[in-house]
Amino acid sequence: MVNTVKSCALIIIMMMTIPLGWASQVNQMRIWSEPNKTRVVFDLEQPIKYTLRSLNSPNRVLIEMEKATWHGTIDKARFKGSAVNHVSVSEASDKMTITFELSQSYNTKSFLLKPNAAYGHRLVIDLLTPDERAIVPLVNKEVVKPIQNLQSTKTRDFIVAIDAGHGGEDPGAIGVKHQTHEKEIVLNVARQLQALINQQPNMQAILIRQGDYYINLRERTKIARRFGADLFLSLHADSFKDSKAQGASVFILSEHGATSEAARWLAEKENNADLVGGVALDNKSDILASVLLDLSQTATQVGSLELGEKLIASLGQVTVLHNPRVQQAGFVVLKSPDIPSVLIELGFISNPKGEIDLKNKRHQAKLAQAILQGLVSYITPRPNPPMEPHYAWMSRQLHLVQPGETLSEIATQYNISIKKLMKMNSLSNTRLDVGQKLVIPFKLE
Repeated sequence: MVNTVKSCALIIIMMMTIPLGWASQVNQMRIWSEPNKTRVVFDLEQPIKYTLRSLNSPNRVLIEMEKATWHGTIDKARFKGSAVNHVSVSEASDKMTITFELSQSYNTKSFLLKPNAAYGHRLVIDLLTPDERAIVPLVNKEVVKPIQNLQSTKTRDFIVAIDAGHGGEDPGAIGVKHQTHEKEIVLNVARQLQALINQQPNMQAILIRQGDYYINLRERTKIARRFGADLFLSLHADSFKDSKAQGASVFILSEHGATSEAARWLAEKENNADLVGGVALDNKSDILASVLLDLSQTATQVGSLELGEKLIASLGQVTVLHNPRVQQAGFVVLKSPDIPSVLIELGFISNPKGEIDLKNKRHQAKLAQAILQGLVSYITPRPNPPMEPHYAWMSRQLHLVQPGETLSEIATQYNISIKKLMKMNSLSNTRLDVGQKLVIPFKLE
């Protein structure tokens, strides 16, 4: 009887020491430094309730988490280059407060993330520079100048935007054998490719992502447009549940994806500050805006397909191909209506041999060289693009069929054969419709 009473008393004491509602553990904190923001990520045992406050004099951000306990470490080395100078943690019975001492005043944004393949529950805090329009700086600011600074010249170099996929909190696919992160492989290849391109005459390259941080998918194409990019390459390393899958692939935007994107641009044209082919949509009628988008998308798709074919041919000389043809998919990062865009899967990181190859510096160099060769093969037949967006230049190679025109007359006008014109436009006969758009092949110099 005495033992029973003692046991009950012990249970009551233990229950009194446990807060109502189990406290959620905060297991780790990671800081990612980006050109125009700092991202702080907390790993959580379970979702939490929190509040976020910004204070001035001195500049601080306070995060109060309800019923949470700190079980992480603070890596001060990650503060370098970030908005954070110092972090302190204080715990009370019902809440935990984490204080960030900042280098200046920052705008804040926060959200909770559900578990994925790489992480569990997370709380994300973004510290944004006051000017969110800040352009990602270049590794060498003298290499590429924004397009508006080149207006005094008659021609300019081809500007190639290289987008290393994933980054920061998003590792991309992870190799099974060596835990290799896709984000690291593609950034290495992107840097090598940039160096190779900048050694070529009439070509310049910018990196969309220059370090280990994540950029929103649509922001990636916006950055490319800010620098007047003529071509957009998105680099990835594929993963599949079947570890036998292997080889490189090249994707362009599907017709369905292009159509849905055109609809999105039209729907948002009244308040969309973006430009399509250098033409603002907000002051155009719906019909004219639709025609401009249609021309832009057609020219861009033609350029994307041709570029993809050149890349497949050159990649096939240095690595196994998963598919010998250019494939189409609705990748968001390819949805730029005025920049020919391709997504290159360098190989399958989920394949044990593929992972080893992708980690190999020599293989990375071969991939970069092959991509360069594909770019050169695509660009060589073309003169330096004039000072206007690439789409506008390419759209000159589209012919709108007028009343009374025949295929023979159009072929003569552009000094090409009827057979070649039919092949380029997948025509089964010579009959034309008024208003029909014909793609005109570029002439070799």
